[in-house]
Amino acid sequence: MPYDLESRLVIGIASSALFDLKESDEVFRTEGESAYRDYQQENIDLIPDPVRAPVVESIFRLRVVERLGYDAIAKRLNADRDRYPVPEPTSPRRRRGTWSGSAVRDILTNPKYTGYMVWNRRATKSGGKVNPPEDWV
Repeated sequence: MPYDLESRLVIGIASSALFDLKESDEVFRTEGESAYRDYQQENIDLIPDPVRAPVVESIFRLRVVERLGYDAIAKRLNADRDRYPVPEPTSPRRRRGTWSGSAVRDILTNPKYTGYMVWNRRATKSGGKVNPPEDWV
C-alpha cells in the first residue's frame, strides 16, 4: 500500500519540477539576474504545472516509498499514459513515445528536479572558471 504524502514534507523536489517556470526563465535569459530576482519576489505565489507536477511527484513516490527500480516505474507510467504523459525530449529525433528507465533515472537525478540547480556556477567568458558561491543563483 502506498504511503500517503499529502500531509508530509517532501524534500528533494525543486520548484522547477512542479511549476511552469518558462516565464521566469525568459526573464532571466533576456533581462539578467537582477530582473530575475525582482520577478521572483513579485511572483512568489506560483501555480503548479497541472501536467508535470503530479508526474514528478508520482515518480519520486514510486522510487522512495514503494522502492521501485527505474524500469518498474517506467512500466507503471506507461500503463496509464493519460495520467502520465510521455516526456518530450529536447531533440525530436530522440522521441520514443514511451517512458523508459533512463527517462525516469534522468528525472530522479537531474539537478533541476532535485533542487541542486545552480546558475552562474562557472564563468562562460573566462574559460569556465568557478565563480564564488555568493555569485551563484
